Amino acid sequence: MPDARGVVLMICLLVAAPSPSDAFLFDPEQGSDTSCTNEGGLVSVKEATGGRLQDDPCLSCTCKNGTVSCEKQRCPNVDTCPVATLTPGTCCRQCKTCSYLGQIYNNGDQWGSSQDACRTLSCKAGVITIARMQCITPCHNPQRLVGYCCPVCQPPDVGILIATAEMALLQNLDPCLQCTPNREHWSHCFRTACPALDCPLAAQYTPDKQCCPECRATRTLDWSPAAVPSRSCSFQLVTYDHLQSFRPDDCTLCKCEV
Repeated sequence: MPDARGVVLMICLLVAAPSPSDAFLFDPEQGSDTSCTNEGGLVSVKEATGGRLQDDPCLSCTCKNGTVSCEKQRCPNVDTCPVATLTPGTCCRQCKTCSYLGQIYNNGDQWGSSQDACRTLSCKAGVITIARMQCITPCHNPQRLVGYCCPVCQPPDVGILIATAEMALLQNLDPCLQCTPNREHWSHCFRTACPALDCPLAAQYTPDKQCCPECRATRTLDWSPAAVPSRSCSFQLVTYDHLQSFRPDDCTLCKCEV
């Protein structure tokens, strides 16, 4: 069965944007009862703990009602993110997000083009993959419908391939196959294209019963001007200039857009 990554031409747009983080109240075991006089003002962690702790970007302490109250920032889980960034002086690693036509997308988001029903887009840690659907028509008399990329099948002309039980078996054999029924019971079938991953092939693996590979570990980038020059992109440890195109493999064309 053909590999979904080998039958479509994918265009990746390398972009990045910081993700929001989250926090909760935290009273340090030492120094939480330290008195203070600058009501409403910031207090350094070192001062709040009497020198037992050094200043920490993950802790923020203020003077409330004459007592130091500290808040510890809760970091989001980035274990499933191929590439995370850590800005100097900040607490948490952030999974790279994607910006497309003025909208921010999170890692793993997928969406369709409003201008081309056959174009699918996905965000994977700052890389947008644009791909064409590979149509599958498992019926004898497929029909064309407005708004659908591929010919669609309607019961009872779907044959055994997309009967309920057989479809589950077929998708188990080919996890890249997707069939999406709508309210009129028409089935729109196609193979998905895998997103471009910002990690070397040697660091990729395909989870059991899944279509697309993942990165084995999260790579953290130093998000500082010295680490990544302005108007440039970093992909698989290589830096590319703004608007520079390159091919990470024979089926994928990438372009750096800052």
